[in-house]
Amino acid sequence: MKRALRLLVVVLLLVPLLARAETPESMLAEGRAEFEARRYTSALAIYQRLLRYQPRNPEALYTAGLSAYLSDDFASARQYWTSYIQVQPTDWRGLDKLIQAEQALGDQAHLKSHIAQLTSLYKAGKIPELQSERSFVRHQMRDAQNHVYAFQFFQPDYKQREHTYDFVVKDATSDKTRAMFYLMFDEAASGSGPKLWFFDVRAEGGRRSLATFGFEPTFEECVDLVRRVLAGEKIPRWQEKRPVQ
Repeated sequence: MKRALRLLVVVLLLVPLLARAETPESMLAEGRAEFEARRYTSALAIYQRLLRYQPRNPEALYTAGLSAYLSDDFASARQYWTSYIQVQPTDWRGLDKLIQAEQALGDQAHLKSHIAQLTSLYKAGKIPELQSERSFVRHQMRDAQNHVYAFQFFQPDYKQREHTYDFVVKDATSDKTRAMFYLMFDEAASGSGPKLWFFDVRAEGGRRSLATFGFEPTFEECVDLVRRVLAGEKIPRWQEKRPVQ
């Protein structure tokens, strides 16, 4: 009788523990909830726990990378997205995310290689979802007020006044779009003279030109321009030549 009672007590003690036992599904659900609540550090810890048991779980790898990236842990983000690509080699989104991590880390060698790889996939025309895109996210910038998404276009058609880069500025709290900066080459405006590149902004007050260049600004130069304008700095309206570094 005493043995049966002891066994019953053990079973009763184990029931709550078993009810609380984590499963891959419960950890994924918990990770999603933390990520959607923008508790990225907490979400990352949950995905790391899951990856100990399922190191090739694609959702955990992808969203662990996002959580690390949005926690400014770019090295970990690169690690998770590299693993994601190995598990899901046909998903171009993983390559796009890897580019963002490498841009944040300043890893120019791998960055150029992966941009070329993504562009080749786009030109090959074998991924319908990718073909519907005109650009990819190359970089993100965040501060207390703004979240900026920097897009690079695959094949801008300058005769149609298409952009080379777009910088979409969203409110960091509401996610409402506040403005869009863009770099554009205008073949018609250049005429038979030197090529002219325009850095413009479109916001609630309409479109206005911020600067004109006699050379093609690099992506990094455009990033610097966006940062300076958002900080309230004035930028030169005309630059004929690239400043000597």
